[in-house]
Amino acid sequence: MKNYKKHFIIFVGVLTFILTSISAVILSNIFNYDDVLMETLVNIFFAINFLSGLFVACTVAIIYAIQNKK
Repeated sequence: MKNYKKHFIIFVGVLTFILTSISAVILSNIFNYDDVLMETLVNIFFAINFLSGLFVACTVAIIYAIQNKK
């Protein structure tokens, strides 16, 4: 059960990373940067993208550290 939980957490993080990447690129291509709200929205997407990528990297590092410790 624990093994599935680890893979699920990584899967959700990677999925969030991919979806925010795609949506941020699409938003920045469709809308012009004259609109401050759109620029803020794109920046928020990139921030979520960065944080989810960081979360996945940290989770994987922690999992491998725990596995190598045993």
